[in-house]
Amino acid sequence: MLTDNDALGAFCEAAGEPMRASYTVRELSTLTGVDVHGLYKDIGAGRLRTYMPAGNTRGRRVLASEADAWIKEYWHSCTPVADGEEK
Repeated sequence: MLTDNDALGAFCEAAGEPMRASYTVRELSTLTGVDVHGLYKDIGAGRLRTYMPAGNTRGRRVLASEADAWIKEYWHSCTPVADGEEK
């Protein structure tokens, strides 16, 4: 099982990018290959939490821990399961 921020870390490593404390929605889209619109859909549904930096009116950000939790849940929900197995 993946722990800490290792799911996000795997995407960062594959992209040759360093881990950071937070990411823009577009940066997360680039790292994961998930369309920006799909990310905003999950944000609207409450599956991916974001925050707006103080003083900003645009540019929502995703904490690394939130991105990691979302990646684990997103990929878990996309993984096919053989008959009789549990997700």
